[in-house]
Amino acid sequence: MPTSPAALFSSLVLSCSLSATLPAMAGNNRVADFAEREKNFCSHAKAVPGARSKQLNVWALKQNCQASGSAIIHICPTALRIDPADRDYSIIARAPKWTVFIFNKARKTYCSWPSDRYAGLRKDVLFGSWLQERQWQCFATGKHKETGLNIKRMREMQKKGVELSTAEQDAVILATPDIPASPDCLKVYARSIKVPVLQYVPLEGHIAKSLFGLNTSKAYLSTSRARQENVDSSFFDLPQGFKKVAEDISVTGAEEDPGFAELIPDMKVKNQR
Repeated sequence: MPTSPAALFSSLVLSCSLSATLPAMAGNNRVADFAEREKNFCSHAKAVPGARSKQLNVWALKQNCQASGSAIIHICPTALRIDPADRDYSIIARAPKWTVFIFNKARKTYCSWPSDRYAGLRKDVLFGSWLQERQWQCFATGKHKETGLNIKRMREMQKKGVELSTAEQDAVILATPDIPASPDCLKVYARSIKVPVLQYVPLEGHIAKSLFGLNTSKAYLSTSRARQENVDSSFFDLPQGFKKVAEDISVTGAEEDPGFAELIPDMKVKNQR
């Protein structure tokens, strides 16, 4: 039966109304599904048609770290962006200065550090000893199971005069030479994610429980996906109109977050909350 013009118009109005309403309903859920957040990040990364801006070829990684949680990483030799899956803030840095910015879209606040003074977020300092810049060497090569990328199995070198614990000696990081990243970019990435600074992008990390007293047997770092994308260079810029604050907790909301104390069984801080 042919559809009347009036009925067709009503159907279109209803369709548009639902399209506008459903995303708003989804946004009301504070802990959104990770796949949905990932889709949102990818849509923001796409260039606006007709805009005069530079395109960057980057790698988009889906990673999880016991110290920093799940995040979507966009990385290339000249820029870095980290979007935690369950937080409203983002971490960005780009060449040539590599000034690190953390901004919160919901709070409209940001904090910044010169690259040589950035040590990661305050709530992550429990893992500071893991970030000392030491030498790591490759002892084997292969393929990463989840992403198919080439990997180098890295182990910390024993230096003369520096004693490593058994846990540190047994720690293994799987890093890939397939993803290009500059030394400055890798430093910001490592300090944000809380992994050792290597010459390659880490994809996976295994450490003994005794290194931090962790309560879980899962991998310290894992990567479930890696793919190349073309994104607008403005994706790595600080949004305009945000207020600068002195403390990163005013950006991250760490005052509302217990941090990673639950991973550490004997920490006194757990009993002080």
